[in-house]
Amino acid sequence: QRKYCIAKAQDLAPEKIVEALNEYLGQNMADASGWYEMYELRMKYSDFKGAAYALEQVVLGCPLDSEIHRELAEVYATLGGLENLMLARKHMAQSLELDGSNTKAQLGLVSVAHQYLKESASAGKKNVDEHECLVA
Repeated sequence: QRKYCIAKAQDLAPEKIVEALNEYLGQNMADASGWYEMYELRMKYSDFKGAAYALEQVVLGCPLDSEIHRELAEVYATLGGLENLMLARKHMAQSLELDGSNTKAQLGLVSVAHQYLKESASAGKKNVDEHECLVA
């Protein structure tokens, strides 16, 4: 963790910072705050797949945090594609189940469902289950 903090403070190349954090997380895989730091780092450099993976690890450590589920859903929605939009919808719904007053999750679920319906219409009927469209 110290190597990562030094690399970040010295404003080294992004690869060096990620490498230092990866080394730390390789030794401390259960550190949810370390994974969240990785998520923030990946988002800073627009690596959405890496950010999604890091947030998945955070969800494993903090499954009852509605904000983490919402953030993960936002990353999946940003990635796009039917499969990612289904995952985004699932995590938005989980966020709402954990905290029904989460306005961001409420609006996010509507937005993701709309985006899913739009993508499924453009993809054609062969890839989309009709039940999934009804649920959205």
